Amino acid sequence: MLFACIESLQTASDAILATPAPAKGWSKKLDAHLFVVKHLLILREQTAPYRQNVLRSDALNTKDFSIDFSKFTNVLFDSNSKWFELSTNNTLLELITTVPIEMREHEGDSRRVLDQQLRVATFRLAHEASQLMIGALAEWIDLAEDERLQEGFELSKHPKLAAGVLKDLASQAYRNVGSKFVEIRDAYTLYIGVAETEAILLSPVRKRVIDVFTRVNSFASKTYDEESRAVAALPNVQQLVLMLNK
Repeated sequence: MLFACIESLQTASDAILATPAPAKGWSKKLDAHLFVVKHLLILREQTAPYRQNVLRSDALNTKDFSIDFSKFTNVLFDSNSKWFELSTNNTLLELITTVPIEMREHEGDSRRVLDQQLRVATFRLAHEASQLMIGALAEWIDLAEDERLQEGFELSKHPKLAAGVLKDLASQAYRNVGSKFVEIRDAYTLYIGVAETEAILLSPVRKRVIDVFTRVNSFASKTYDEESRAVAALPNVQQLVLMLNK
């Protein structure tokens, strides 16, 4: 039952992604991820009383079933089967008197299942939310760090890593943080509606934004000369921290 609920959430998430994009507002991907996280949290809350009251523990067993046809196929297709032998070693008699198809039951821990699903869903949510603000800059710094590690690296041979290119990407990302983080926070409030939970879910978003800008500043300080660093005009990370915590 629990697995069916989780599967239905993914189906609903896919349906949200298939709807036409709104003219304004946050992305459909953000809607889809927030929908899944919200309802996984609801499932976790609704199953908590059963874990505590019924089993007097923090674990509620879930049951999954599978059908094993191996006995049936082994008997049916055995070349040595003796269908009409007038003895106890008769294949037809064996099929009648035994249960050739078995139903197997597998138990699991609902808390563990939900926690695992929540970890995956919240990671995807945080990644999507941060991508809306610093996606292009994150791709740039991944490329820049990889290229810098190559033997014989020379900045002049990599025009995509020039200070002017970085300036455009960093300034756009900085503007995105100033404008889109408010929208993202509003989206979290709309779906989640609990300030403490929203703060927990927004924490990895803030962290990824700050981490990307920190990596960019580190790359510039190690790779650019003073003139190029002036051209890049990177924002101070402390300014971002203040902006993300207003």
